Amino acid sequence: MLSFVKHLLVFPLFALTYQTAAAQNGEVPLLEVAEFGRHQPIGVAVSGQGRIFVTFPKRPVDYDYGLAEIVDGKRRPYPNAEWNQWDSTRAAGRFVNVQALFVDQTDALWVLDPANPADEAPLIAGIKLLKINLTTNRVERTYRFEDLPRERTGLNDVRVDTRQQVAYLSDPKLAALVVLDLRTGKSRVLLQGHKSTAAAPGFVLRIDGREVKDKTGKPFSANVNGIALTPDYAYLYYRAI
Repeated sequence: MLSFVKHLLVFPLFALTYQTAAAQNGEVPLLEVAEFGRHQPIGVAVSGQGRIFVTFPKRPVDYDYGLAEIVDGKRRPYPNAEWNQWDSTRAAGRFVNVQALFVDQTDALWVLDPANPADEAPLIAGIKLLKINLTTNRVERTYRFEDLPRERTGLNDVRVDTRQQVAYLSDPKLAALVVLDLRTGKSRVLLQGHKSTAAAPGFVLRIDGREVKDKTGKPFSANVNGIALTPDYAYLYYRAI
């Protein structure tokens, strides 16, 4: 436990802000890879072979695929159309509300589905983390998080350590980190309610100088949200908003 915790760092994600500002100043040339119209992308991952995958949250409108591969600028349901046929009665084998993606150092694609469409209560049977073989385009393993309080969970982001065979996940609903043993499928909750995993009181998120608020005018905030793992697996970064 101690060896894990001492490598946890709170890290403000400045890199994205810097690149956005640089692009706006014309310092970084932009190349359009795909255009999504009114479809709202949320997760992006690029494989070692340059394949591009994008996730889309379940919405009442402007939704067709939860996970797509971008081929020649177009969205194709991935790994197939069946997985992307939304069906609440078959949540275990369908995408419900795909959130995050990650390509590990073995070039496997990890897909996180917290199964909470439109941020509603999760469909328990649909909560899952998939490991997809990008050579065969087939699901190799599914993790169900059966030892978590799934009715209260809200898994958000994922990173995978192929050396230790563990996955690290953020859970804003629990205000905690979740560590999943990829060998056994067992998971544990860490730092629940710790000040580093809880939303900062009074913090106001601004994008391009504008405050981010919901429809009622309430400023956006979230418990531990984004996470990152260094390529050498030495440090895990995480951040609440």
